[in-house]
Amino acid sequence: GCPAGKHSAATGLSSAHQCTGSCPAGAYQDDASVGNTNASKCTGACPKGKYSARTGLASIFQCEGLCVEGTWSNRTGQTSNATCSTCAAGRFSSAKGLESPEQCGGLCEAGKYSDVGGLSSGDQCKPCGDTLVAFAGASACVECNARRGELPDATGATCSRCPDGAYVVECPLAVPCSASELDGRPDRIRACRKCPTSGATCSRGTLVLAIDAWYDVRSSPVVDASTEMHVCFNDECCARDANDALACDSTKGYYGPLCGACDR
Repeated sequence: GCPAGKHSAATGLSSAHQCTGSCPAGAYQDDASVGNTNASKCTGACPKGKYSARTGLASIFQCEGLCVEGTWSNRTGQTSNATCSTCAAGRFSSAKGLESPEQCGGLCEAGKYSDVGGLSSGDQCKPCGDTLVAFAGASACVECNARRGELPDATGATCSRCPDGAYVVECPLAVPCSASELDGRPDRIRACRKCPTSGATCSRGTLVLAIDAWYDVRSSPVVDASTEMHVCFNDECCARDANDALACDSTKGYYGPLCGACDR
């Protein structure tokens, strides 16, 4: 009869070479004990994760095509890599011939993401920006809310708040963030800054000045632990400027550390 993977409906054949019919791509037939007259005996299918564009296969081992890195297929009888599905966004795999999406076991590390599928390496994951976070295997980053005193934690996976006694600042400012504030990450654009020792409170990453406290913006453009805070002598000695900063009301002649002196 015709050899495995071949068939012919013609009669009177004198050579196996005359068996011109072949199993279609993605299928095989490895039993040549019967005289195959058509492709109905090509019941074998290339297994999951594999494919073959060749016809006339006589063995499953001839299904030599493998879904490439970053792809998988849970279907049988496939004819090309184009029918393989991509690993989901945020995941990757360097292995070939995967049979299910669960085998895409690589995850973009915390602080990185991928918004496209089919990655073959973690190096293809993109870093989140300095104010963004992402959990392992993320397909997008999330912005930390500075108004709530949030900034990325050391892992880059979640947003955290500055400890009590400190608040979030944008870097660089008129006074740049120090190395200790940047926590070893010079590219950071947000950091925790210590609160003044008096005249203000810092909780949940937010600075709140006391209602009767003020400071000299010219000598302390950034409020920190070294900022000298002053308290108004009485309600009429201080006034707020266009930026809502409290200072001595010079229009009434008040001046001095406590706005208690008057030149009028």
